[in-house]
Amino acid sequence: MAARRTAVAVVGAGPAGLAVANLLRRAGIAGVLLERESRAFVEQRPRGGFIEEWAVRGLERRGLGERLVAKAPRHAEFEFRYGDVTGQRHFVYPHQLLVTDLLAQYTGAGGEHRIECDFVAGCDGARGFTQGYLPAESTVKAHHDYGIGWPALLAEAPPSADGVLSGIHPRGFGAHMARTPGVTRFSLRTAAGEPEADWPDERVRRELQAHLVAPIAAKGMNLALYDAFLLAEAFQAHYAGDSAPLAGYSAACLPLVWQHQEFSLWLSDIFHHTAAAAENPFPARIAEARMRRLLGSPAAAAVFAELYIGKNAGL
Repeated sequence: MAARRTAVAVVGAGPAGLAVANLLRRAGIAGVLLERESRAFVEQRPRGGFIEEWAVRGLERRGLGERLVAKAPRHAEFEFRYGDVTGQRHFVYPHQLLVTDLLAQYTGAGGEHRIECDFVAGCDGARGFTQGYLPAESTVKAHHDYGIGWPALLAEAPPSADGVLSGIHPRGFGAHMARTPGVTRFSLRTAAGEPEADWPDERVRRELQAHLVAPIAAKGMNLALYDAFLLAEAFQAHYAGDSAPLAGYSAACLPLVWQHQEFSLWLSDIFHHTAAAAENPFPARIAEARMRRLLGSPAAAAVFAELYIGKNAGL
């Protein structure tokens, strides 16, 4: 099979891979985007739905956010009005809509090919196969098990609020998040590894009546876009003769990664430890103390709002 030569092979047609591929094309750098699933599949695969304002403005400045800015509703509330504190908003734009927009700007032929390239950009996510090719001597993998399950379901029902609704209950937590004007996402806490069959529709309805935020805090897709912006700029610098940004890529990305991980863990502790009061009251009472401070202190609320909205992440 004849080999095709290119500069960068991007693996994974999610928001990160598509952002990198589009930005390389706009910079005149040869590249190819590889995705094992069909276009129809990736355009309908549900994932996150909140995009932080810095990420939206980053897409907009790079010519990739026109439809998003025109169509996406804005959220400025999360139990309290964080928009008044930060001056920024969440844009409610499901993962698959952003993927569809980015695919519309980047399309290529399929089929079987042999590709030779200078670089491979592994944008295929935490379960992608490119991880297996990272050299062990220069790779550090960190893992944390939250010890809970967090099933989500999408309902064809208009959102009942203009912001995220969450509730803490002795049996766990639940969440209500808008996805589109006609679709709402609901989430519940379950035991780790609990099968879907244990949660029939009637049980889901019953639990949602008992307690209605995501411990992840919508950080995954936003971190992916942050990494993609930095990587595309590093490739551009490399082909312009400056390899320093590419060599320093990991060092540039990791501080925000760990900041968001810390925030997600802190938020998860608040929402999940309350349910463990019967087994161990200490973490439950600590979680309640954190919540009282968050709701009772404008300074604490301001810090939370900036972390939640990703105000200091902007590129």
